[in-house]
Amino acid sequence: MTGESQGPSRPLVGVVSLAFLLGAACVWWVDPGGQWAEGAIGAMVRVGVVIGCLWLALPGRFGSAAGTKISLKLFFIVIAGVAVICWRPRLVLMVIPLLGLIGFISVVIKPRTTQR
Repeated sequence: MTGESQGPSRPLVGVVSLAFLLGAACVWWVDPGGQWAEGAIGAMVRVGVVIGCLWLALPGRFGSAAGTKISLKLFFIVIAGVAVICWRPRLVLMVIPLLGLIGFISVVIKPRTTQR
């Protein structure tokens, strides 16, 4: 054994986050008006979102954290899309697919790296 501490497993953290979010959805589906349901749903959603943020921050398979290789232009496009959704919530049906298309195009049509 090595003396180094390994830290949390990224897949396990993702599964725990999904479990909390799915648990909140199940409680909401089964008994949304129960005396304990409102507090349980709120707590599970908050914990699931926080653990999901931790999952995003953990280093991925290749050692870099998620989002470290995103271009600056794409970052500002996503921020602008979120701002538009906050400003006009009805535009979400148009902005989300547009952001997905822009993200797909930026992944497919990216400059080749000089390293091989």
